[in-house]
Amino acid sequence: MKRITREQLEDLKILSNSIIEAIDEYSEKVLEYKDDATEYADDRSEKWQDSENGDIYLSWIDDLESKSDEILELKDAVENINFDDVIKPGY
Repeated sequence: MKRITREQLEDLKILSNSIIEAIDEYSEKVLEYKDDATEYADDRSEKWQDSENGDIYLSWIDDLESKSDEILELKDAVENINFDDVIKPGY
């Protein structure tokens, strides 16, 4: 069995931080685009909103928000990985 090195743990920590930054950037864009999409839908007629196209579009907005929430849960999981407990002097 091979022992994981301090450098490997540091690499994982760097990658984890990159994942968190990417999720933050993604979440910002999703919020921006969701707001734009919602504004677009709100500006459409009630007839359009109640139509099949409107239903599909509004469902897409809901799905986008739902998937974004799932990705934020991934961020929480990554943030809760505590590499500092493993990376200690003398390891």
